[in-house]
Amino acid sequence: AMLRRPGRNPTFLAYNRTPQGSRGAPLSWTILYGLVCRLAFSTLRCPVTPDSQRMEVYVDDPVCLLLGTEQECKQQAAIMTLAWAALGIVLAFPKGQFGQTVNWIGATFESTQHGVVATILRSRLDDLLSLVQDLLSSNVAPLKKVRTVTGRAQSIASLLWVWRPFVHMMYAAIYAPADPSTPTGCIWTKQIHVPLRWLVAFLTGQRGNLHRTLTLESYMRLGRSTILTTDASPYGLGAVLTIDGIVTAWFSERICEPDRLI
Repeated sequence: AMLRRPGRNPTFLAYNRTPQGSRGAPLSWTILYGLVCRLAFSTLRCPVTPDSQRMEVYVDDPVCLLLGTEQECKQQAAIMTLAWAALGIVLAFPKGQFGQTVNWIGATFESTQHGVVATILRSRLDDLLSLVQDLLSSNVAPLKKVRTVTGRAQSIASLLWVWRPFVHMMYAAIYAPADPSTPTGCIWTKQIHVPLRWLVAFLTGQRGNLHRTLTLESYMRLGRSTILTTDASPYGLGAVLTIDGIVTAWFSERICEPDRLI
């Protein structure tokens, strides 16, 4: 930082700490923690295939993928842990996890023969269900609570893509022009009734799954080419499913009066 005072030369200040909440704090943390993780990760040497390890970091929660026998993976984890300790990093050992199933940033990741199965933590789903049911219990929804529900649903939708259309409907209601007939800082619950009811259906197990399987085939784009083409008009809607360039299924339907009301 630089201080400018009238009639004096500029004074430069060097901070040993970046205050939390300051403008440069996220950048300082990213640079420091990114360096620390790269240094620790560079100590690993996969005994099976060179450079096959992977690491992801979310804020201050790292997760590392190791390949080898159980003993070899434990040795690699110990080396990386010692590297962090040598760098002076204080580790939260009670929060550490090792195995084929770990919890990370709100989800459980399980390694299987067919891929990685990601499941949203039950506690997050229960909290969201409680908030959604609370919104549905009144004809008026406070915008602050709607934003909270939308943010949590968006976090889950980053893993469960089928939620995304309903989250978009929530955002549309949040940023729609204010209705002068509603109380200040609120919207009508009927504006978000459809996405809320769908969220309830997902969260109570009536529709869809609350997990996603990430396969190596899809990651490497080795599977069949699948394209779903949709279209809609004021009078009807439809879709065509194409697999490897061949149309395999389609549907079309007229728009009825309940559809128009939605």
